[in-house]
Amino acid sequence: MSGQFDYPKLKSEIERLDCWYAPSEMQGMLSAFTAFGGEKYIKNIFILDKTEEEKFVNEVQKEISEQLQDIEFGYQLVLEEEAMPKERAEQFVSWIYGFLNVLAFLQQEKEFSPQLKQLEDDINEYIQDIKEFSKLDTNLEPSDANLTMLLNLEEYCRMGVIMIYIRMHSAE
Repeated sequence: MSGQFDYPKLKSEIERLDCWYAPSEMQGMLSAFTAFGGEKYIKNIFILDKTEEEKFVNEVQKEISEQLQDIEFGYQLVLEEEAMPKERAEQFVSWIYGFLNVLAFLQQEKEFSPQLKQLEDDINEYIQDIKEFSKLDTNLEPSDANLTMLLNLEEYCRMGVIMIYIRMHSAE
């Protein structure tokens, strides 16, 4: 995979490799690992036993890292552009679950969890907010209002990941 990955490209590769995760969930997980600086734990969640899958996951993670370092804030959530609000909401919630599951995993890692206990208030607030977003009713009817709401929630999540990445990596 080279260049900007998108939902169809991720979905195709995930299906080809017969992976257990969905595209948005995968990006949510890798975004959390990257933003919080827990990349060395990726193998613990993805259980990479296939060389091709490991290469794929590493390429996607590298691209997420590059996007998070982009001074123009190039990081974007991977959701299907043309999806109806219901499907897009399901993908959005899948992204959140992936992100939160990795955060929960990192909080259990003895050598990593002290860093997470010292998170700033705005990061903790962001985490609480996306926990609430995960309860989103995904049975959305197609409407401009629903699409606008989703886009606003997605933007909040996108900027939150960038904020976490900057804060967690500022000491490097």
